Amino acid sequence: MLAAYDHRHLNLEVEEFGAGKLIPTTENIAISAWKRLQPAILAAAGARLSRVRVYETPEISLSTEAENERCSQGLFRTSLSTERKPSAARGLSQRRRESKSLWKCNNPHGHGHNYVVEVLVGGKVDPETEWW
Repeated sequence: MLAAYDHRHLNLEVEEFGAGKLIPTTENIAISAWKRLQPAILAAAGARLSRVRVYETPEISLSTEAENERCSQGLFRTSLSTERKPSAARGLSQRRRESKSLWKCNNPHGHGHNYVVEVLVGGKVDPETEWW
């Protein structure tokens, strides 16, 4: 799959996105990758592909999954994901600080975390627009 897409002009060099065929939207790239990967995974390991995620940027990705195990019929569910990484401080309640006095989190002024927040919005790909 990587060899088919890597350093390629999708519209000109990848068969399924050629003239008059699919538009290489992120949704279609994910579904195309699925169709390329699933037979190989099934043949090599007897396993089913669970999800394909395509990142447009480090923070924005799109996932596709087979809907009701019917991917051979072209029924896919897609999810657009965005990821943000806020850093924030928090403190424990007085009761928790008293009960866990040796925790490194016991700082009365709070302590910091680097959080990862991922938001997924999903739906079906519209055959007309090739977007969801």
